[in-house]
Amino acid sequence: MTRWLRHAFWFALGLSLILHLGAVLAEPVYAWLTRPEFAETELRKVSKQLQAQAVEEDDRPEALRGVKPAEQLVVGFMRQVPVTTTALSPAAKKVRAEASRPVAVRASATIPLAASAVAVASAPVASTASGGQASAVQVASVVHAASLPQKLAASRVRASTVARAQEESVKRFPRDVKITYVWGSVPAYMHWQIGQDAYQLDVVGAFGFKSRTFHSHGRVTPEGIVPQQFREFRDKNPQPKYQVDFDWDAMKVQVGEPGQRKEEELHEGDQDLFSAAFHLALVGGKPQTMSLYTGRKRYADIRFEPAGEATLTIGRQQVDAVLVRGQWEDRKVDFWLAPQWNNLPVRMTVNIPKEGSFDIWANVIMLDGQLVLEGPKPGQPDSMQRRP
Repeated sequence: MTRWLRHAFWFALGLSLILHLGAVLAEPVYAWLTRPEFAETELRKVSKQLQAQAVEEDDRPEALRGVKPAEQLVVGFMRQVPVTTTALSPAAKKVRAEASRPVAVRASATIPLAASAVAVASAPVASTASGGQASAVQVASVVHAASLPQKLAASRVRASTVARAQEESVKRFPRDVKITYVWGSVPAYMHWQIGQDAYQLDVVGAFGFKSRTFHSHGRVTPEGIVPQQFREFRDKNPQPKYQVDFDWDAMKVQVGEPGQRKEEELHEGDQDLFSAAFHLALVGGKPQTMSLYTGRKRYADIRFEPAGEATLTIGRQQVDAVLVRGQWEDRKVDFWLAPQWNNLPVRMTVNIPKEGSFDIWANVIMLDGQLVLEGPKPGQPDSMQRRP
């Protein structure tokens, strides 16, 4: 009887563990079996140019950026001096007759107008007060007519400034980006934030009891991203598994596990794995060579450049993306950047033996609080097709 009870106890314990694991893994397994459809067309020649992005201090036009607003504005009004109507001298009458001609005729050329203004200003002034007042009125009218072409030119400059500001609004990089990626059906959440000239980037992925969190922060400059620290956390351990510290003053970098890190040389443009995608987005996918840090080690002198263009299918939405590829030896890192969304990475493919390989697709994208992409959710009717 005691033996039977012992077997029953172990059987109940094993069944309890199986049921518990089933409850925990049921949703991820079901999501994997009904994972959404992601596809791409054949790679073609690049036709959509990636535009460099701006992260200026505000939304002012380029001509006004960096100009400090006035702390105090003083406006003064001149008192109008009444003009008395008195008899005009013959000289004044002649001047008034000249002024009464149509302005359009006199404003047909800027140089003659300026010459006539000088001539009127230098004409002999009548000895009477009334003659002097008439001369002053005439000079003002001629100067006003001469300034019309300048005012028209200034209005055109203002109009072109507004047009440039509207163009720049298209390429201004968002300050708050939230992207949900999926790897099969396992979600990974990325959050990008800019404050002043600094950035913070967090990537969190979890499956069951396992999780990985990546954190990067640094500065944003007109030349792109300058990372200062990159850390990787495993599960719920508050201590980083790997850490990278960039010392741009000494041009040195510390990389690896805390307590066992190595010192490497640092060069301009070097990036950590995830910041590299945003750096390439900011500079418009410009070809460049950089060292890439995964947290575990440094991969030196990787050449990133556009390698083609394809149309990605995310649920029912099609997105044109430019592939910017870095390849060395048997390793490869691909960033698929979408020109319609500020060159943001809508897909990332990493293949680094002994470090890991993954292919993640953007499923939800929010730019400054605005939802621009919402892919299919596992289990919905339009996501029942499985990727081979």
